[in-house]
Amino acid sequence: MEIVVDTNIIISALLKDGITRRILLLSPFKMYTIVGAQEEINAHYSQLKIINFD
Repeated sequence: MEIVVDTNIIISALLKDGITRRILLLSPFKMYTIVGAQEEINAHYSQLKIINFD
C-alpha cells in the first residue's frame, strides 16, 4: 500500500507520541510527501520538540 502524507501529519507525529507517530514510523507502507515538506518542517523547527528515541 502507498500513502501520501501531508506535512501537517508529519509535524503532528513529531509533536505527540500517538497513533500517528506509530503509523509513520512502524508501518510497512510506502509513504510520499511533497518536495517542500522538509523546508516547511525546518521553518517550524524551533516550535517542535526534540525527540529522543532511546
